[in-house]
Amino acid sequence: DFLEARKKELVVSGMDKIEETRMVMHVNGVVTLESRMVLRKGTLCYPDR
Repeated sequence: DFLEARKKELVVSGMDKIEETRMVMHVNGVVTLESRMVLRKGTLCYPDR
């Protein structure tokens, strides 16, 4: 697990990381905030949120 995490970190380090948060409404009526990292290659600049 630790090696896998390091491998992913090495891959991620060369990309732009954008954190994307969205509200999800579940079938049972519970609303949760889901946060995921969107990875994009390139040198685009994204403002910090």
